[in-house]
Amino acid sequence: MPPLTPIVKYLIGLNFLVFAIVYLPAYLGYNFNIASELMLYYPGGDSFRPYQLVSHFFMHDGSSIMHIAFNMLSLYFLGPIVETRIGSTRFLTLYLLAALGAAALHIGYTWYEIQTYQDLAAAFNADPSLANLNLFFKHVPTEQLQENGKMVSQMVGELQNQIALNKATPEVIGESYYLMNQFVDFMKNGQ
Repeated sequence: MPPLTPIVKYLIGLNFLVFAIVYLPAYLGYNFNIASELMLYYPGGDSFRPYQLVSHFFMHDGSSIMHIAFNMLSLYFLGPIVETRIGSTRFLTLYLLAALGAAALHIGYTWYEIQTYQDLAAAFNADPSLANLNLFFKHVPTEQLQENGKMVSQMVGELQNQIALNKATPEVIGESYYLMNQFVDFMKNGQ
């Protein structure tokens, strides 16, 4: 293995420094939520800030030290080989382009998911059937979501029952459509 190269050394140091600044205060009992400002959000959501396109380069899962450890070990073992081979400037360019590419893929996939759910909600709005309601919520993690302290899975179950029993009043249809739009908004404002 070649010795640690300059760009790899700086990148590892910068990643650990950002990790410490972002997550150490919580471990010390301070209630700073810096991570939510620096991680990448969908550009169509309320939480998106342009600087996140760069700040997300150095964000790692704070719930596990293993995430950053494995990422930095990979950089430690593989980075010097690549940097020595292509040079420091090209290595840094590759690193930054890979991070921007990852952001583009993340944003593109999120856009695709949002469009899919918006289309499913529109299909339900045009034809408020049980099949269209079920199609929308088929892959939604309803057991993890809450609305006004009530589990979304319970709310969806109640709406399914109402529609299945031919009690699809305008209120039930409106509540179903509202819940669908709430989930789309959640996707736009999630990570």
